[in-house]
Amino acid sequence: MAAVDLGSAEWERSKITNQDINLLKKLGISKKPKAVCFPSEESYPTPPMGYRPMMKELFRIGAQFIGYRDYASKTEEKLAEVNERANTLAQKLEQSEEALKKAESDAVQARREADKAKTDAAGVEDLRKRLHDAETSLSEHITAQSSCEEAILKRLREKVALQQAQDAITEKDAAVAEAAAATSRENFMLQLLTDASFDMAGSFLDAATEDERVEARSNVLLRLAKDHGSSFWGTPERTHQIVRFQDRALQVRDYLDFCTRTLSLVYGTMFPRNKMPETLPALMDKFRDAPRIYGFVRAQLAAGARFSMIMIKICYPKLDVGQIVPKCLAKMAKRKKNFGKYDDIVTPVAEDMMDELLRMDAEFFVKGSYAEHSTRAINNECLTIDNILGNP
Repeated sequence: MAAVDLGSAEWERSKITNQDINLLKKLGISKKPKAVCFPSEESYPTPPMGYRPMMKELFRIGAQFIGYRDYASKTEEKLAEVNERANTLAQKLEQSEEALKKAESDAVQARREADKAKTDAAGVEDLRKRLHDAETSLSEHITAQSSCEEAILKRLREKVALQQAQDAITEKDAAVAEAAAATSRENFMLQLLTDASFDMAGSFLDAATEDERVEARSNVLLRLAKDHGSSFWGTPERTHQIVRFQDRALQVRDYLDFCTRTLSLVYGTMFPRNKMPETLPALMDKFRDAPRIYGFVRAQLAAGARFSMIMIKICYPKLDVGQIVPKCLAKMAKRKKNFGKYDDIVTPVAEDMMDELLRMDAEFFVKGSYAEHSTRAINNECLTIDNILGNP
């Protein structure tokens, strides 16, 4: 409130100051920042007598104006500081009042809480007693519940163990039945294989030798299984069946190898210039076509006979070779003679003829094979030396 009164008084003084300033401006007197320099009385023309008191009054007012202005400036600065301090004190006062109100509110709240605590303290003992009774009752209930749960779990474990035992017995019975069925199937299949092997090896089977081999190998296998604590082979009868089937399979393999070697020998002897088949099925396929083999052999015989007739015709041009076969047959029909005596005579000549034929036919064997020209025999066509040599 003091700051407001000081400002009002200063404001009133500032009003007088402003009036003085306006008056000086009307008189043509200008002010400077530091001081105002008034002209001397000598510099002005002598005013009328009536104006001198007025000028002195104006000079006095100007001097007061300068002093008032400096004083007003300092007073304004002090007034600003006072106002600032007053505002600061007012803020602090407000904060103090708020803090006081808060302290009073906290004190009231504390008194209320203290009263409430005093009120509640009376029932603490009763509450503690009731809590103790509740804990005791809860402990007894938990003990009873635990006993009941243990009994239930025990009964459940017994039921589960009983069910597992029953399941194990059922699985064991099923496994035994399945094993028995599998054993029966295996024995039946083994018997079928043994019978089939007997049919395959029946044509070359030596029963006595086979029994000796089977007995020896079965004893070795059973002894090894016994030494190692194993029942892999099952019963001795089952072991004998398995070993017998293995032995017969080996015999069949040996027989097939024998057939392969024999057919290869025959094929190589009959057709030395042909490529030898690599497998037994391919080799058997060559001998499966009887007309083809017959036509090829007949073509070879016809080639030898024709070559012989050519040589005879060259040596005896006038000989009628067309009469050789009829006359020979006629003489053989009229009387029975021993024609074996001619064999020793014609054999060397026939061998020489065949050597010459092979020599002349060497180029054909190098460039081709008889198999390439023997397909007509399949269609029941006559295969001759002309077909093989390419003659029309």
